[in-house]
Amino acid sequence: MGSFELFELLKEKLGEETARKLIDYIENIKSQVVTTDVLIKLLDLTKSEIISKTEKDKTEILAKIEELKINTDKKIEELRIETDRKIEELRISTDRKIEESRISIDRKIEELRIETDKKIEELRISTDRKIEELRMSFELKIKELDSKIEQYRLETQRDIEKTKSSLIKWMIGLMIAQTTLIISVIAFLSK
Repeated sequence: MGSFELFELLKEKLGEETARKLIDYIENIKSQVVTTDVLIKLLDLTKSEIISKTEKDKTEILAKIEELKINTDKKIEELRIETDRKIEELRISTDRKIEESRISIDRKIEELRIETDKKIEELRISTDRKIEELRMSFELKIKELDSKIEQYRLETQRDIEKTKSSLIKWMIGLMIAQTTLIISVIAFLSK
């Protein structure tokens, strides 16, 4: 493995600056006679730096996660409070609109009731007046009919009296004629 490949590998794990220093250090050691002990020390150093860097990164990441969690919880609480406030405002606004609508409807119903009562009263008065006019008209017609009936009754009674008188005169005339006829027949037969 070459220095560049090692640099790229270490750069991902340790960061660019630490990887560069480590590569420089390795290059310096390469130029000197490298012993196994030196390499073991170098690997231990690299391993401890990697562990240290990893622990540091882990701590930073956990701190950022905790910070994000706190910020998220805070934003969630703020949103919940804002949502609750908006819901309460909406409820109050809706209640107010419902009450205004109820008052408006009650007022319109009262106006309609008053108007209807007025029209009913006008209609009742008009109907009472028409009924009274009809009653008076019928009473006049009944009186006229009664007077005509009485007039016809009197005329009929006079006609009956005249007819009765004429009938009596006719009957008397007929009786006289019969008596004369009977006397004439008796006188004729006795001769």
